[in-house]
Amino acid sequence: MNDNDNDNTLKLFIIVTPGLEKLAQKELVEKWNIHFNSTPLPELKIITGGILGEFPATIGLSLNALLKIPTRILLRIAEFTCRDFPKLYKNVHKINWNDYLLAQVPQLKTSTHKSRLMNTSKMDATISQAIQDYFVKQAPSKKQILLGEKQASAAIYTRVDNDHCTISIDLSGERLQKRGHRINIGEAPLRENLAAALVYRLKNTDRILIDPMCGSGTLLIEAHDFYRPIMKDFPFLFFKTFKNFTWPKLHNPYPNGLFREYIGMDLNPLMIEAALENCQNASLPDIQCAQIDLFTKNNLHHYNDPVIISNPPYGIRLHKHENTQNLLTKIAQQIIQKFSPHDIGLLLPSKNGINLPAPFQVKETFRNGGLNVKFWSYLP
Repeated sequence: MNDNDNDNTLKLFIIVTPGLEKLAQKELVEKWNIHFNSTPLPELKIITGGILGEFPATIGLSLNALLKIPTRILLRIAEFTCRDFPKLYKNVHKINWNDYLLAQVPQLKTSTHKSRLMNTSKMDATISQAIQDYFVKQAPSKKQILLGEKQASAAIYTRVDNDHCTISIDLSGERLQKRGHRINIGEAPLRENLAAALVYRLKNTDRILIDPMCGSGTLLIEAHDFYRPIMKDFPFLFFKTFKNFTWPKLHNPYPNGLFREYIGMDLNPLMIEAALENCQNASLPDIQCAQIDLFTKNNLHHYNDPVIISNPPYGIRLHKHENTQNLLTKIAQQIIQKFSPHDIGLLLPSKNGINLPAPFQVKETFRNGGLNVKFWSYLP
């Protein structure tokens, strides 16, 4: 990129778990105002499964490191009307692939909806052949080929909707929720980006955050580290078109986390050990974890109106003889009695009509690990 490339714009699609788009937009706007408040925020269009916008190049690329709720970020590189395979080949072949790839045909992810092109396998074969033929005529250097062998994966996403074809390239590589510091996971773990969305939903910098069933500590770590960028070898760093990219100057020190303090509890000593190890690996020694049974008689009112968040056991983590509705209701009641909290956030399954009594309210609905779930918040 040249020095003035931040004046150029990139059309980006920020992929978000369906149901969490508004929280992702809120995060983007807040972090934009923290780091880039001298640059006007572009118009953002929320569609199911993500956010679409045209961003200044340098800032747009840096969103890979800054945003915690999205799954990945795609760069739109071509759009055209297409009703047959020869035209698909022609339009794919004329893309300047040397700007993005290093002589390799990456993983292809193709979808079609209400279009004449219905055979995704044949579409993949056509796209692959067009890219290969491009490199026959635009042969890369040996240096580029060697570099391509080291390049992080950058999948090509093709979608045809009502005969309108969009081709995008993945800027993020592995899913953005993989922060690189979680070495231990519990049973039925919550993805980091989903955890980030839930703790962001409850943000309260004046309060202590407590997870009484913390497992491996994901919710606590995401709350603590919400504003800390994650720098990785993103695929776009290998793209020829961005070879002069440098990270923009960010507001530093970064804002503190979403809460004042962070405390994890769990009945299982192995989970406490795993959580402490994950916190240590993430360089977060100030997250406290202790073996405490939520169902003991002792109250914990001395924490002074904390915010409680939990992803309690359900589904495969429950014994078959246990009634899910009864257990989850007991957990909610126990949290209220034990902590006298300022607020509570509980992630519960949607199936079988599971509900919590007022004043609990459903704040978010999405899918977690293949299950439909609801995030309930308690507003005393």
